[in-house]
Amino acid sequence: MTIVQRLLGILSDAPEAPAARAQPKSKEKTGEKAREKASKKAAAKVDESPREASPPPVPPPPPEPASQMSFERTVATVEDGRFAYRFVCHSQKEANRANRMLDKERGTIAWLDRELRRDDVFYDVGANIGVYTIYAGYRLGDRGAVFAFEPHIPNAASLLENIFLNGLERRVSLVSSALTNEQRFDKFNYLSVNASSSTSQFGGNSYEGEIFDPVFVEIKHGCSLDHLIERGALPPPNLVKIDVDGLDFEVLEGMSRLIASERRPRSIQIELGSESKPKIMQLSAEAGYELREKHWSAAGHTFIEEGGDPEDYPHYGIFYHPDADKA
Repeated sequence: MTIVQRLLGILSDAPEAPAARAQPKSKEKTGEKAREKASKKAAAKVDESPREASPPPVPPPPPEPASQMSFERTVATVEDGRFAYRFVCHSQKEANRANRMLDKERGTIAWLDRELRRDDVFYDVGANIGVYTIYAGYRLGDRGAVFAFEPHIPNAASLLENIFLNGLERRVSLVSSALTNEQRFDKFNYLSVNASSSTSQFGGNSYEGEIFDPVFVEIKHGCSLDHLIERGALPPPNLVKIDVDGLDFEVLEGMSRLIASERRPRSIQIELGSESKPKIMQLSAEAGYELREKHWSAAGHTFIEEGGDPEDYPHYGIFYHPDADKA
């Protein structure tokens, strides 16, 4: 029953006014007061009637973690005696990643120092906020170029800020499509929407056997490197770094025609996980590449020092093609 229906029912129960009779004017005023009193009594009954419950209030959004709330936007500067690299930091996690750029993967830094040439084209696949993109960008000449691939939108936004902050917008290009082994649209499952996070997945929601519930899902376009290069969207690379948390084989498979051609890259560094390693080793060998070096991140070294089997921890393999020695 609606409030209007209840109101009409209450008013129908009120006593009817007596039939009007010819009375002196002084009596009419008395009748008006009686009717006014009856009306007020009926209104009081309406106020005392039960009311429908109002809907509960919409809860406020959950508060941000204290580390996010208390962190002010800063710029981290890292120096190596040759260059000063700058990174915009919106959280402590971004600051940590920036400040550890020279120590987190020392093998990656050594590989870039040794192999990168001034006129090279470098692909940074899984660039995150761009620590290796920026590091390589400073070492290239006017004819060199970096292509940074990062499908995670908050990471890509920070990466873009860092490109401009370091004055590398003419040398570095950003690709936010997900790299895979075919052309398709699929779900990009976010493990976290914070910049500097990792392990979000295109077309899946697990890494090294660990399944996660995505906090957000984006419908994203995926494509292969072969597709981009063969259509002239990108020049072929000289060096390729692939670190995409479990989807590394799919990215390598998506460049299978490139690595079998004369335009193949000199060297490829790729993450070797427990599930992807056998397939990566086989595909690389079929294309004529040799695994010449392996290295572990700082976390991997801690795992090994505590007695863990090095092969049980994801690490990085550096592959070379024999023809690269002649280049």
